[in-house]
Amino acid sequence: MRNLRIAMIGVVLALLLAASATVALAATTNVGVRKSGTRYSFTPSSVSIRRGDTVRWSWSGSVPHNVAGPGFRSRTANRLTYSRRFTSRGTFAVRCTIHAALGQRMTVRVR
Repeated sequence: MRNLRIAMIGVVLALLLAASATVALAATTNVGVRKSGTRYSFTPSSVSIRRGDTVRWSWSGSVPHNVAGPGFRSRTANRLTYSRRFTSRGTFAVRCTIHAALGQRMTVRVR
């Protein structure tokens, strides 16, 4: 019985260690908004991240923007920081629904 308890404690500790290591390895990639002439763009326009990482979009100015992708959408505002954690591998098209026609699109690649 004592050996079983020790084994169970070891398993629980190993699971806790694995969970904390996964959180510690997750990263955040920052994306901003840039205006050039009449065009808007996310900068950078493409990011490559690991599964479990977060992308954080932020902007501040007199023109409202938003962030929309498969399964998520931020509110529209002149000043905003919006984060999304990507848990699935794949390539995701992201855009500002207001300025997509003016070039405000980007790609998030999750490996």
